[in-house]
Amino acid sequence: MMVLREDIVREARSWIGTPYAHQGRIKGVGVDCVGLVIGVARAMGLSEYDIDGYSRAPDERVFRLHLLDQMDAIAVSDVRPGDVLMFAPLGRLHLGIVSAVGPVSMVHSWAKLRLVCENPLGRLFGGCLRAAFAYRGVS
Repeated sequence: MMVLREDIVREARSWIGTPYAHQGRIKGVGVDCVGLVIGVARAMGLSEYDIDGYSRAPDERVFRLHLLDQMDAIAVSDVRPGDVLMFAPLGRLHLGIVSAVGPVSMVHSWAKLRLVCENPLGRLFGGCLRAAFAYRGVS
């Protein structure tokens, strides 16, 4: 099955409204930002990989290695819908799935709002953007 970028975005958006839950993995029940990236990959048949046992402020270097094990690093300037962004706001790690570019928007599970939502990148997260990744096997 060929997975398209718009398929990833559609799947990510189908999680919108799911309550935030640290280390959650279930659409409609509870998920964190890591679980959203994992859940979308699983739903698209891209990976069965998972990670657990991480704190609310995990080590950025360790998570980067986990992401590189399953995804390809890309330049932040090259992001397209369906790619994953990694942030480090206030010493915490955060992930989001790019839903649009020009301007960039993302779907993410945001602890502050306690749910999965879609927001423009803007000043809130843009200043702490650390890296971008592309799911493998996406056209």
